[in-house]
Amino acid sequence: MKKLFLTVCIFLGLNACSDDVNPNTPESVLAPMKTFKSYIQTFVNCKKKMAVSVVVGVEIDETKKIFGLSGPSYDRLLAGETNPDVFSVSDGMMLEILGHWQDSVFNDTCIIFDADTSSALDGEGRTYYIETKTKYDYYTALIGDTSYNAQLRGDEGPNARAIITPLNSITIVADRNFSSDYPAGSDLSPLFTVYFDDLYSTVKNGYKPVEGTYRFYENLPYPQSIVKVKLSEANFAGRPFIGVEWYCLLDVAPEKTDTYTFRVKSTFIDGTVLEATAPPINIKGVNG
Repeated sequence: MKKLFLTVCIFLGLNACSDDVNPNTPESVLAPMKTFKSYIQTFVNCKKKMAVSVVVGVEIDETKKIFGLSGPSYDRLLAGETNPDVFSVSDGMMLEILGHWQDSVFNDTCIIFDADTSSALDGEGRTYYIETKTKYDYYTALIGDTSYNAQLRGDEGPNARAIITPLNSITIVADRNFSSDYPAGSDLSPLFTVYFDDLYSTVKNGYKPVEGTYRFYENLPYPQSIVKVKLSEANFAGRPFIGVEWYCLLDVAPEKTDTYTFRVKSTFIDGTVLEATAPPINIKGVNG
């Protein structure tokens, strides 16, 4: 089933997912095996800026609980780009919010990596990663993420990225009237369903997917617990250490076919507010 997605994705980078390994691939060209002691690989303190892109062609399999981030019509519009096509609610369109956007990871204290993943670095880069190790160990111990111990190839690791400060709310507004009930500038969150990865719940569930949740791909070598909930009812403040990607599905088409530009505001429980504007997108209205 395809859906029109205005996906709100707070992001450090989309969860990596490699293709299934070809059994005929020589062992010498495969990434080496590695032990992942912890499931969460990165902690993010969203304090700077975020970016928003528009994605079309997302598919959701409600039977298999797959939140598909790929497909034959998958495409992404970045800031400054446009697409002349008109999309309907059934076309799988998302707004991706990239919640922590930076030019370089070095000297960026908002990003806390597992230093063990960067042992090949030296000089300034190595020093930076070593300095983050204490912080990383603090957070993994705090949430009890110390016994994942999965044996995976280095490029198949969970790449799980958790935000440190919980969200309080996400609001989305449009630059023009969406309907008679939602004039330009009004909060459209009641019209969206949000999907996000509840990393903390996966850890607390013994590194197993939480029942009833979704995953990005069918054959992932690591667990995921993608939660689905109405954006206006998400209770983000009660969900610590969720992933940095948040995807918002638009459930209701606008009354009029037009070009809409969405502005997204993410508010955290410590008062931090991040805002970003999506590229304009042409959406088919219910009244033409």
